Amino acid sequence: LTESAAILLSLDERHREAALLPPAGTPERAQALRWLLFISSEIYPLIEVIDYPERFEASPGTADATRALAKAKWRDRWLLLERAIAGAPWLLSGGFCLVDLYIAVISRWPSGDKEYRAEWLPTRAPRVEALARAVAERTACKAVWQGHFPSPSAPPAASELEPPATRASPPAAASPPPAASPATRASPPEGLPFHILDVFTTGRPMSGNQLLVVEDRNDTLSTEAMQQIAAEIGFAESAFVRSPTGGCAATVRIFTTDAEVPQAGHPIIGLSEVVGSGVDASEFAMMTN
Repeated sequence: LTESAAILLSLDERHREAALLPPAGTPERAQALRWLLFISSEIYPLIEVIDYPERFEASPGTADATRALAKAKWRDRWLLLERAIAGAPWLLSGGFCLVDLYIAVISRWPSGDKEYRAEWLPTRAPRVEALARAVAERTACKAVWQGHFPSPSAPPAASELEPPATRASPPAAASPPPAASPATRASPPEGLPFHILDVFTTGRPMSGNQLLVVEDRNDTLSTEAMQQIAAEIGFAESAFVRSPTGGCAATVRIFTTDAEVPQAGHPIIGLSEVVGSGVDASEFAMMTN
């Protein structure tokens, strides 16, 4: 199943006992559905424009202007949601619901707008920020949240950002500047096959969601090395095919530029393409970390 709104509504239907959304026919459910669909149609699509503006530029060289326009619309949409938050801290005055999870996750998503997370959201949309932090602290959510968003939930204190001021003075003896090191090519270690894939595309080259897949079937790379490769390549996610275990065709591990994640949509599809190409079967299984 794809499409986030469909996934959330299906979860509610399958787990009525959890009361993930207000009861059918109530004004509260109508509001929950309103904002769920608002996020999926008016906010979520802007993430791709912010993170990959070159896919939407009207003419070559306009990617920066395209991203700037998307950022402005992104923030306008969040201000609308900010004014709608009625609970303390949840969207609905009646308490927590499934849409709060959606708000929290989407609020943390785009990697192409660092200022938004660090400065804009806490000051211009403090209710959204408080809601996201409250979701992060829920007992049932905490471990999963930290797996995907490992940065601290609270901003660092001012004392952690800057050291105390000190008087500038010249060194006793000047040292020669260090010699510049030659540039090196960013790529997985030599000898390991790797693939750059475009996922969620109609076949048009250089479109879709970029994914690096490294075939490390002998488990030669350490966790630290895989994280360093993912950070250097800079894609939203990078994936690594490892040795098979438990009857699976392969074990797979997925990293963002900051941390390992248990699974993610387009990496699983891309991994299926790479792993499946070497499997003589119509069905196969992969094991995530």
